[in-house]
Amino acid sequence: MNVEQLISRASAHGIDLIHAAGAAIETHGTARKRERTEIEKKLGIPDVRETASGRESRTARGSNWSIAELAQAAAAGGVFGARWLSVRYSIAGDVSCSDELWSSLVYHGSLIARREWWPPRVLGSNGKLKFYREELAQLVLDEDAHKHYFATAPALYSVYMDVTPVEWDKTLDGPFRSLKTLYEGWLTGALAGIRRGLRGD
Repeated sequence: MNVEQLISRASAHGIDLIHAAGAAIETHGTARKRERTEIEKKLGIPDVRETASGRESRTARGSNWSIAELAQAAAAGGVFGARWLSVRYSIAGDVSCSDELWSSLVYHGSLIARREWWPPRVLGSNGKLKFYREELAQLVLDEDAHKHYFATAPALYSVYMDVTPVEWDKTLDGPFRSLKTLYEGWLTGALAGIRRGLRGD
């Protein structure tokens, strides 16, 4: 689901994501020390190296590693398959791999569903039973791509899946967390492999 569709669906249920996202960004006030980016945090870079000295200026620096170097480190660290796709999607923002990544989530989700006894269908907002597993796999990817919207408006999960908040809490929250944990495991394993490759282990 792209951003416009997400905003449109949320607006139909009274959730103003544009206002919520804008309220989360501070544009006034004194400049502060730059914080580590998500990539820097995931790669375990302990502190921020400022690239300019001065007063009240926001600074940025280029990454320590090029994409090509990270890809070589991933290969050296044994990162491939769904783990490599998760890094491309979550860290590099490469949406070209989203279909293959979604297929992996659907496949592994069906295995988890058997193990955890997920119901085959859930009650939609319209009162009719519907299949949901493929849509749940897409939610994992879309939530990863649009974390700020979901963090700002938790009701967006039930809106996204077109179920009532009660149905989300009762039936879908657990399966979503299991699938998200699987995805985060792929990402964590990939980053660990990349770190091994960068160290030359």
